Amino acid sequence: MFDAVKGLIVKRGELTNPATSEPELRQSDGENSGDGFLSLFALGSMLLRNRWQVFRWIVIGGALAILPVLFQKTSYTSTASFVSEGGQNAANSGIAGIAGRFGIQLGNATPGQSPQFYAQLLSSSAILAPVLADTFAIAESGRKPQTLLDVLDIKGDTPASRTAKGVTALNRLVGVNISDKTGIMTISTTTDWPSLSQDILQRVLTRLNDFNLHTRQHQASEERRFTEDRLKQASASLNAAEDRLLAFVQRNRSFESSAELSVEHTRLQRQVQLQLTVVNALEQSFEEARMREVRDTPVITIIEDPSMPTEANSRGWTKRGLLGMFLGALFGVLIIFLGDGIRHRRAEGDPDTLAFFEAFGDATAGIRRFVLGRSPGTGSS
Repeated sequence: MFDAVKGLIVKRGELTNPATSEPELRQSDGENSGDGFLSLFALGSMLLRNRWQVFRWIVIGGALAILPVLFQKTSYTSTASFVSEGGQNAANSGIAGIAGRFGIQLGNATPGQSPQFYAQLLSSSAILAPVLADTFAIAESGRKPQTLLDVLDIKGDTPASRTAKGVTALNRLVGVNISDKTGIMTISTTTDWPSLSQDILQRVLTRLNDFNLHTRQHQASEERRFTEDRLKQASASLNAAEDRLLAFVQRNRSFESSAELSVEHTRLQRQVQLQLTVVNALEQSFEEARMREVRDTPVITIIEDPSMPTEANSRGWTKRGLLGMFLGALFGVLIIFLGDGIRHRRAEGDPDTLAFFEAFGDATAGIRRFVLGRSPGTGSS
C-alpha cells in the first residue's frame, strides 16, 4: 500500500530521460528516492496539510451517525426465561424402555419439546395472532384499553391482511435467545412503554403454554380414540383365542397322551398369551392417554417472570458516534488522496485526465443549458 502511495506522491518529481525515454526520479532537498520512509513522510505531510479537511469529515461522519438517534423514540425491554418440560413419549417401545433403565435415551423425548421448536412457535401466527386481538391498558399513556393492533397502529384492507401485518410487526418486537448449554430460553419484548412490554410478554407466554397444552390434549384425545378402537379389536382377538383353546380342551380331555395334541394345545395357549400381552399393553396406553387428555399442568417451567423495565434502553450514542467518526476520517483521507492524485495528473498534462475533465465540462454545460431551457445547439445572440 505504501509503495502505491509513494508512486502516487513521488510522481510529481518524475522526469523523462531523453536518452533512454524512461522515467527518472528527481532528487531535491537532499531527499533520497530510494529511502523507504519517503512515502511515510509524504503521506504524513499530505495529511497534516489537509488536517482541517480530515477533521471536518470526522465531525460530519459523527454527526450523521448520531442524527438518527435524536429522532429515535425511547424504548423499554421486558425479559423472561423458561425451559420446556422434557416429557416422555407415551408410546415407548420395549427396547427404548429397557435402554432407558441403563441411562440410554432412544428417541424418548418428543420433537415438539426442543428449544428450536419453541423459538419457531413464538414467531408464528398461532401464538402472536391471539395476542394482537387481546386488549391492553397502557398505564403510562392514559389511553383507554385498546387491542394491540390499535396500539401498534396496524392498517390493512381486510382483517386478514391487518393481522398478517400485525404478526410481522410484533415479530420485530419479540426476541428469543436460546442457551446452548442449558437449553434455557430467554424471551424479550421491546416497546415504547414499560407496562406494555411486560404485558405483551406475559400474554405471549400464556398463549404459548395454552397452545402447547391444547395441542397435547388434542393429540392425547386422538391417541385415546385410536387406542380404544385397537383395544376393542385386541380384546375380540383374545376372546376368540380363548374360545379356540376352550373348544380344544373340551374335545380332547386326554390330550397329554398324544404328542400332536400336546403341541396343538401349547400353540393355542401361546396365542392366548400373546393376545393377552397385547391387550394389557393397550389397556396401559389407553389409561395413560386418558390421563394426558385431561391433564392441565403447564408444559413450560417459568424460571424468570416477565420483568417491569425500570430504565430505558441505551441508544448507543458512543458506538454510533465512534463508528461515524471513523468512517468520516476514512472517507476524508480517501478524498484527499484522490484529489491530490487528480491535481498532479492535470499538472503533468496526462492526456486521459485532461480528456476526462474536458468531457465532464461539456456534460455539465449541457445539463446547465437543459436546466435553463436552452437546447444544445442554441447560441447567444
